[in-house]
Amino acid sequence: MLALLKKIIKRLHSHANSVVVTSLGPSRPLPIVDPSVLSIFRAPGIEGYNEENAAFSATNMISSDMNWYCPWLAEQIANIPGSLKSLLSSKKESNSLIHLTVQSKLYRIFMSISEFIRQDSSPSIDQAIEHLVEQSLLSPSDEGSELSLQHRLLVFAILGWQSMLYLPSFGTCPPEELAILQLEDQRNSGLIFETFKAASHLAERPMAIFLKAYGNLLPARSQAWDKEANEPTEAALTWFPIDPLETNAHFLQMLLRVDICWVDTLALHLEYDKSTRTLSLFRFPSLCVAMLESVGALYSFASTEWNAPDPRANHEEITSLLRETLLSYRLLFGQSKRSRRVFRRLFACNPILKHNADPFLHPICTKKVFTHRLVPQDRMTYFGHRDFLVLGDRLEMLGKELKAAKPKGWRDLVRDRRDTMQYWGFWLVAIVGGASIILSLTQELDRAQFRDIKATITMPTDFHRENPPMIRVPSESHNGSSEIVLPERLEVPGEDSQVWRQAIRKYYSELEKAGIKGSALDKDLWNINTPMDLMNQIKALESSQSLVSRSWFGSLKLSSRLETVVLSLNDFATVTAWALGMNATLVWGSIALILKLAQPALPEVLVMLEELHKTLPKNCKYGKELPITKALEYALSDMYTEIIIFCARAITFFWNNPNASIKRPAWSQFNRLFATTIENLKSQSRRVDEEVNKIRMREAISAETIEVMKTLKDTKLDDEVKLPCHMIPYKLNPRFFSRDHEVNMVRKALDPVQGHEKLRVMSIHGLGGVGKSQVALHYANTSMTTFDVIAWIPSETQVKMTQALSKLARKLGLTKGDDSVDDYQASLDIKDWLNRAGQRFLLIFDNVEQINLLLHVWPSSDKGSILITTRSPSVASKRATEVMHLQHFSTEKALEALRSLTGLDSNKDVAANDICQLLGGLPLAIVQTSKYIRDRGYSYEEFLRIYRKSASEIHAKGEKPMGYNHTLSTVWDDSLQNLSQDASNLLNFTAFFDPDQIEERLLTNPKVSHTDDRLDFLIDEIDFGEAVSQLTKSSLVSRSSVNKALSVHRLVQAAVFNRLPKPDILLYLDYSITLLSNGFPNTWDKTGHHQGHGWASWETCSKVLPHVSYLMDLVQTYKLSPSHLETFAELIFRYGSFTNQDLVEFRYLWEKEQPTAGRSYFNYALSLDVDRKGPICNPAIRLLGHISLDLAQPRAALEAYNETLGARLRLVGPDDDSIADVYDSIACSHTEMNDLTKAYEYLDKAKEIRLAKKSERMARTNAIYAMTHLRAGKPDLALEALKDCWRKQNLTEDQIAVSRYPKHSGDIVLLSRIHYAQGNFVSAFELASKSIIIRQGHFGNKGPRVADSMYLVATMLIRDQKVSLAAKLLREIVDMSQGMLEMNGHLARALWSLANLEKQNGNEAGVEELRQKARGVRGRIERKEAPDEDTDEAFGALVGYMLW
Repeated sequence: MLALLKKIIKRLHSHANSVVVTSLGPSRPLPIVDPSVLSIFRAPGIEGYNEENAAFSATNMISSDMNWYCPWLAEQIANIPGSLKSLLSSKKESNSLIHLTVQSKLYRIFMSISEFIRQDSSPSIDQAIEHLVEQSLLSPSDEGSELSLQHRLLVFAILGWQSMLYLPSFGTCPPEELAILQLEDQRNSGLIFETFKAASHLAERPMAIFLKAYGNLLPARSQAWDKEANEPTEAALTWFPIDPLETNAHFLQMLLRVDICWVDTLALHLEYDKSTRTLSLFRFPSLCVAMLESVGALYSFASTEWNAPDPRANHEEITSLLRETLLSYRLLFGQSKRSRRVFRRLFACNPILKHNADPFLHPICTKKVFTHRLVPQDRMTYFGHRDFLVLGDRLEMLGKELKAAKPKGWRDLVRDRRDTMQYWGFWLVAIVGGASIILSLTQELDRAQFRDIKATITMPTDFHRENPPMIRVPSESHNGSSEIVLPERLEVPGEDSQVWRQAIRKYYSELEKAGIKGSALDKDLWNINTPMDLMNQIKALESSQSLVSRSWFGSLKLSSRLETVVLSLNDFATVTAWALGMNATLVWGSIALILKLAQPALPEVLVMLEELHKTLPKNCKYGKELPITKALEYALSDMYTEIIIFCARAITFFWNNPNASIKRPAWSQFNRLFATTIENLKSQSRRVDEEVNKIRMREAISAETIEVMKTLKDTKLDDEVKLPCHMIPYKLNPRFFSRDHEVNMVRKALDPVQGHEKLRVMSIHGLGGVGKSQVALHYANTSMTTFDVIAWIPSETQVKMTQALSKLARKLGLTKGDDSVDDYQASLDIKDWLNRAGQRFLLIFDNVEQINLLLHVWPSSDKGSILITTRSPSVASKRATEVMHLQHFSTEKALEALRSLTGLDSNKDVAANDICQLLGGLPLAIVQTSKYIRDRGYSYEEFLRIYRKSASEIHAKGEKPMGYNHTLSTVWDDSLQNLSQDASNLLNFTAFFDPDQIEERLLTNPKVSHTDDRLDFLIDEIDFGEAVSQLTKSSLVSRSSVNKALSVHRLVQAAVFNRLPKPDILLYLDYSITLLSNGFPNTWDKTGHHQGHGWASWETCSKVLPHVSYLMDLVQTYKLSPSHLETFAELIFRYGSFTNQDLVEFRYLWEKEQPTAGRSYFNYALSLDVDRKGPICNPAIRLLGHISLDLAQPRAALEAYNETLGARLRLVGPDDDSIADVYDSIACSHTEMNDLTKAYEYLDKAKEIRLAKKSERMARTNAIYAMTHLRAGKPDLALEALKDCWRKQNLTEDQIAVSRYPKHSGDIVLLSRIHYAQGNFVSAFELASKSIIIRQGHFGNKGPRVADSMYLVATMLIRDQKVSLAAKLLREIVDMSQGMLEMNGHLARALWSLANLEKQNGNEAGVEELRQKARGVRGRIERKEAPDEDTDEAFGALVGYMLW
């Protein structure tokens, strides 16, 4: 009791921010909470809170069981920090209590959030904040500001209080994070929480997604369970039963010494921490009832996403969670008398349960029969697949822990009644042992005890015959010293009875497991020698019954039904007697004893026996016709053993369960055991029939031959096998990590399943060094208690494999250590032993290269598991039912591994991240690199600098890690040396492409010519396919059949590149440039009415761009010199027109909103030794001008255009249409600078050339005329010029609006501004709004052009006095501009405009803050040409006048 009080005091002390009495203290005042807050638990359809009738009686609609909620909520509100109090009260009251009364601001916020989350499906915290802002309950705030962080914390806290899924923690983390309360003594088991803190910016996501950042707070249905499984299906046989009489609070405390911790958060319900033996239980079950009735706050966290890779609870699963929570109280407490007593004791001495007590908790845990419409009915046996779809994993873990738990003392042993057989077995041993000491008459006491147990059954007087003389046979009992007593007249035939002796030992061992001594039953087991004797006993049993009993026996037709069974068994017994020297007396005696003990379940036993005889072999009458081969002998032996073992289990069941009823859980368990026996017998019967058929096909042998073979059998089953036998080359690796998911997959695939035995085979394939062997080693070392035999078998060659199997045979004791048996024969002995021994085994064939090597040792036993590791995916798929492709580490896991192995912090280290990127997440590389860093005391920055210079040398000096025979410099040697010439050349090519997605069409382009014979295979489909096949078999590359693309690891690329001689490097480099040039659409310098846009081929370009970028890095890093620089430069110019908009889809750099990146690539190509004034560079310089225009640098653009014009005039002459293109560009620059005279001058020049050439590109000249007219204040002329532009293209306004051509979206913006200038505001607003949608479709949800359209709409909203909507759009521009250099002008302009809006609202402090931010952003803009003036015009000039 003292220890219990200490635990309670410790837990009370740790609840400083929670709900215990001492957390607040009697002297601490609490806030006032109005009872009307209980309306958040009202049922749908009932009127709720409104300002006109705020003080309604919530108790009229809410159960009185929820009265605890208001004082509980008051204690939570009392913990609100001062920063939030300032939001909820005036400055004078900031340090006082914040009350939750109808008049308070907190009350209105609290109720408004409740109403909002009911109306919105899957809302986010930020959406709730926007709702509160619209309701004027919170003031607007900027993203990332201190005020916005306080808003998030407040809403986060209220959602936690309303759902009680979690409790917020105040003051335990930076403002940029949101924390969940973790008590001081609360250890994280990892079952629920992965972390207690999450970044505040995640609040923009729906709550279902946001909560996943913390872990599994709101669990979904278990993925491991088949959703279609139900009781009638075969899958139901594997379900784990949860018996309330075995899995309950009483046994948890008695056997596991579990400390039950009552918590205030629903997420922690049933969290079990094995390290501290602590089980957390939610102490407010009435909340579950209220949530179910009201469809309350918890349902707002439901996910609407289907088939998510990381499933989140949907509406149905939340309902299941609540119902299962209620049912778990019944399972753990209510359905067991002793557990109900445990709860009463806990309730009496634990003040936590009495403080704000839930009146619903006591009855649900203490009533023997409890009924409630929302609480599922009690069951005698539960299954997670049926009754606990969400919480089943947690309850099954408790059930399995209890099942494996053993009593820790005499007191526990006496009280442990989980296993009836074990319980009565204990008492049986205790009684018999005590009686033997007192009376010294053990045999007589056993007989008397047997009569006492079965006194109600009247047997014929002659049923027990005089005991014959006995002989003794050694038994494999638990202590190794007991003996089996057999009747002497059985004439046990020495050596030839070995198989039979082994079967008898197993039979008696089964009896001993249940606490039954063989001597107590010998008088019945060995007293019936023939089937006729058995039938006579059965008839005597029928006649000895009373009149009523005889009538009942007669209705069963016992004699006639058993006669068929007995005759069938006799046929089988005759065969086993001839073949194995086995005696059927034990079978007849066992059947008689089962019938004697089985009442009143005799009808069910008859059905079982009839089903058993149907499984016997079809060819039972071959005894004297065929020779008995070793395989047939094993099959018959296994079948005979299975039959008598079932008989032994049946006897022990009925012995330990007198008056067994089929309604009892014990009967269900016995029935499942019988089903397993039937399946085993069917399998063994098929084996017998197959062997018989094989023998008959080979020869027909006389009865005399059978007799000779019977006497000359020379094969025996070995009795001296050394078990357990574990042959594992390395012990458990203490630094094994980040592969828990993979190991669990292996465990799920290979661990034996009770009652569902089959040969289980899994293979793991992947690149050398990825960790296949380490996963297998970890599984082997952690499965020693699961398997009797574990053997690690190196399988690169047949020699290595047979040597390992020979070593295993010696270790098992199957062969002697004197080399008298060759290795090959020893491997066959291993196979035979595995097939017949019936032991659970795990064979690990490591590094298999040829699957055929395994065939001659492949076992057929259903007791084992096999794990194959190989580099080849084809080898992996040939024999395995489960295949795992082991991948390299993700960047996050690689960083974790690097940090663990080096001891250096890598969380915020950029160099560490770069190292992991260079190593490609390959575990072997990380291990070797970590040792290099650790041994030399380097920092990440020091190592990174050295590694970039001398990677190959570092790899070569690496040491072999524990449990592996290779370093990075040798791990791929064998694979590379075994490649054909074509495969080797193909792998060499991959070293010049981005490793992630190399499309085969790029490599096999028939339009590309070459002069080197080594490359002929690229244009031969069969030769190329063979080369790919060789590389994939060795896992040096992987192939996607869907995308028809190859992928290769970065370190493999580096190893291949470092092996290439310099002449070959130049060959592959030049040919790679040629391949990419032909595979890359050449539209960057083309002209037309679309002005060279490659938008139609963006998708094609997206697959080539990474390879061009990779080639550029390769040339720079290794200072390579391509033979054709101009071709390489042109390729880069074309690349400079593209971008990587996101991780999936690539876009033009210039066309797709990343002009800064495009400029850097253009400058790189121009720095090559190529003619800047030539035809290759000329279009690129003009594109540099376009980029400058997009960045609001018209003077820089004009300089580039003039350079282009000078060079182009020399190339093509003054009247060429391409000269007009440059004039158009120059006119754009002058228009942007507001030099309209010059703009018109160059437009007229372009028009003159266009008309003379009758050029279709006059349309673009007209578009620029329209822009210039608009800036000149001539909207009517602008409209006419724009429509003329469309007419030249044979397009209408409607067609322009749906066009896929990106620059047409600029036409819509221009048209909107023209209408606005003409005073047609409605049309202008509609067009501007439409341009946002169009540009988002082209460019994504952010970028300069999207921001430009949004700003245009915002200016129109300001004019219409819709300030709130305008401010929202401006804030979106601010959000999308963060971190993008080319967006700094848009960001500064938006901030300045927001400051103007704040000034209109009278918020002077906000004005200055926003303007200061705007100035700061403007100061970061490089090469800006706008003046540094604090005017609207100056900030407007930071963005171009017109973005096409």
